Amino acid sequence: MKHAKIKAGRVVKVVDDGGRDINTLFHPEIVATLVPDPNGEAVEGGTWDGVAFGPVPSLPCSPADVAREAERRIEAGTLINGIVFRCDTASVARINGLKDLPNEVFPVTFKTAAGATVVVADAGEAVAIADAAGAYVAQILSKSSALQDQVALLTEAERLAFDITDDLHWA
Repeated sequence: MKHAKIKAGRVVKVVDDGGRDINTLFHPEIVATLVPDPNGEAVEGGTWDGVAFGPVPSLPCSPADVAREAERRIEAGTLINGIVFRCDTASVARINGLKDLPNEVFPVTFKTAAGATVVVADAGEAVAIADAAGAYVAQILSKSSALQDQVALLTEAERLAFDITDDLHWA
């Protein structure tokens, strides 16, 4: 059975006794602070009202949440020529580094983080990939700026309902 440690109405720790007697696993002072959870409903960060366990409460979306989502999207990247390219600083720098190489070094072959094999035929192709990645980053940063301004104007109830991970906000 599971047991939950509660602090100020919130579940701070969930302990599974593995079918053993909880009193043999912990000191009596610790056992006294645990609430039995026979249905396995308690989750860390969730609520306890003295009768029932509840889910982790939603937190209002903030401008900082928007910025974190933008960074997550940049890190995840975008589809360029049918292949997902990460657009984080290091990945874009690698592609930009190919633009200035002499044509004798091409083709350059590498694998993306997703495991796709990419063959860059020449510097022109490297420029096209780098430009597409740069355009994607610029789009995400522009959307992030606008969304941060929008979120700052919402009421708390509106911010609670605002799902920053919804792709519609980033299109």
